[in-house]
Amino acid sequence: MMNLPDWLLYLSVVVISTASPGPAVLLSMTNAVRYGWRSSVYSSLGNITGLTVLCGLSILGISTLFSFSAELFVFLKIVGACYLIYLGYKQWTSPSAEVPMPSQLTASLKYEKRQLFLQGFGVAVTNPKALLFFGALFPQFISSELPFAQQILVMLVTVLFASFTALMSYGFMASYFPSKVKLGTNGIQVFRKLSGAIFVSLGVAVLGVNIK
Repeated sequence: MMNLPDWLLYLSVVVISTASPGPAVLLSMTNAVRYGWRSSVYSSLGNITGLTVLCGLSILGISTLFSFSAELFVFLKIVGACYLIYLGYKQWTSPSAEVPMPSQLTASLKYEKRQLFLQGFGVAVTNPKALLFFGALFPQFISSELPFAQQILVMLVTVLFASFTALMSYGFMASYFPSKVKLGTNGIQVFRKLSGAIFVSLGVAVLGVNIK
């Protein structure tokens, strides 16, 4: 369904992206501290549901170009590669602010599962950058020699699993090891530098292949 080297490279990009602290991570940590670790399950499920919607929109546009014109699809890959280089540059150069750790509260507070789910869903679907990111990332790993639907399915399952795992890991640490969780500027800077380097390297490699 996907070549193993391509999938491993895709996995590395996805893991770095989903592990980088952001609004979804902070929401998972906050819920875990306030209501206990299990509560972050529902906000995390809402988040990956929202990501599924964004991925679906990206895939719809990609599949239309893929079936309509091979030349347009190559053009999309080049544009996507340029966008990944831009994202990498922004990640590398942007200053890192510390992500605040929510205050320790009583973990026995009651919570509404539906409300937590909708919070996670809202955080995901209101992030237009994610839509652009998926639209730029997916085409780089699609091969015309392999079934389109199967490749998309593998990439979708991979990103959703990685995102859910990252959010739950942050939630677990915030709930059970609150004194040891500190998302300071140094740690975030490492994430940004690493993800920036991967995005730029991937974008440059794709440009080199498609412009020849």
